[in-house]
Amino acid sequence: MKAMKNMGMNRMLGSLKRSKDSNEETGDPQLDTPEVNAARNIRSFCESGGPDGSGEEVLYLPAIVEAAESSPGAAKECAYHIRKYLSKDNFSKPYIQYNAIMLIRILTDNPGKTFTRNIDVKFIQTVKELLRTGRDPSVKQLLMETLITFTRDKADDETLAPLIEMWKKEQEKMVKLAASFQVHEPSSLRP
Repeated sequence: MKAMKNMGMNRMLGSLKRSKDSNEETGDPQLDTPEVNAARNIRSFCESGGPDGSGEEVLYLPAIVEAAESSPGAAKECAYHIRKYLSKDNFSKPYIQYNAIMLIRILTDNPGKTFTRNIDVKFIQTVKELLRTGRDPSVKQLLMETLITFTRDKADDETLAPLIEMWKKEQEKMVKLAASFQVHEPSSLRP
């Protein structure tokens, strides 16, 4: 009888205990580093904003910024994971790419150069590929607006210089391409 009461009590207490998510701290200090927190929260932020999203992705932003500010290694992890979310592997999930671009905007301001110094050649190549071959117009629009903002407001940030330079070259190519596709009006219609 006493065993039955204990079993009932254990069942009740078990249902009240919070079940641990596979990503939550398990007592291992290696799993609670700024780098791990940054990677986990970036994944949660980027993947939670789907078509049926409830807007909960903003809950992950403070932890991402805090991790990137607290450790250069975490800022490097942020750049790495954002690059992965911008890649062509996510062309079919534009909300993931959109959220990754939002993170670029946020982390470029805060922690700033701690993050932007990790924008490397691979990162720039991924951004260029998204500009050229990205499928979703809202993602491309946000990316172009972000790059325009960087060109205007962050031109003095030497860590962003290679990204801004790539953007300027891509802009020139876009202008030339648009000019080559313009239909010229026939000379008989000119005044």
